Amino acid sequence: MKLTGDVYLVGSGSAGIGLTHELDCHVYLLDGGGELALVDAGVGLDVEGILRNIEAEGFRPQDVRYILITHAHGDHIGDAVPIAQRTGAKIVAMYDIANYLVEGNEGRGTRRPPPSPRPVRTGTILPTTASGHVRWRWS
Repeated sequence: MKLTGDVYLVGSGSAGIGLTHELDCHVYLLDGGGELALVDAGVGLDVEGILRNIEAEGFRPQDVRYILITHAHGDHIGDAVPIAQRTGAKIVAMYDIANYLVEGNEGRGTRRPPPSPRPVRTGTILPTTASGHVRWRWS
């Protein structure tokens, strides 16, 4: 679902509009021209639905370069590793969020190697007042 000129909603659970698994947060696709990024990744139970929605908007999942994680709740990080594995995207997260992905405290409960937080050329990490959360500015 196109929201603005370069922002699409590709995941949303029952608390939203029901595009994907009922427990998913909103998952946004950012079109940066030649590169795409996801903001958050869903709960981990509907990777196919999110990838299908990316394709339905006319994009190729393998063009997703970054998965930007806002915070470590399961409905935001559960699909991060599976989507990264399927697309080749890099997971961009603060170190404490990366630990959740490894330990599975809020994720799917499986241990995985930590993603390496990476700087994003087309975005900036901004401070936020909510502990454990990240705010992104896309430019």
